[in-house]
Amino acid sequence: MSDEFWRLYKNVERWALSSEVNDLIRDDVKSLYEYVKSQVGSSIAETLFSRGLISGTLYDEIKDVERLLDNLDAIDLDMIKASLIRILEILEQAYFSAVRVSKD
Repeated sequence: MSDEFWRLYKNVERWALSSEVNDLIRDDVKSLYEYVKSQVGSSIAETLFSRGLISGTLYDEIKDVERLLDNLDAIDLDMIKASLIRILEILEQAYFSAVRVSKD
């Protein structure tokens, strides 16, 4: 398991547990997203689904998160903050779907 993934994950999780809202949320979420993309592929959902690593339901959830994160600069900080736990869950599932295969 990647120490880098967990470091980035904890940075975002810190925001989810905090009452503070500022632009650094975007930076930390982008960093985690970019790291997962670097490990999986530029289209996380497409890559994992085409390899048979995720269900159609998880594919749809990942695509929703990808659309959100690809337009992160245009999204209100409060909406981002409200979505952080779900974003973390989806990115974690995507990351570990890919990592599980690379260990096999």
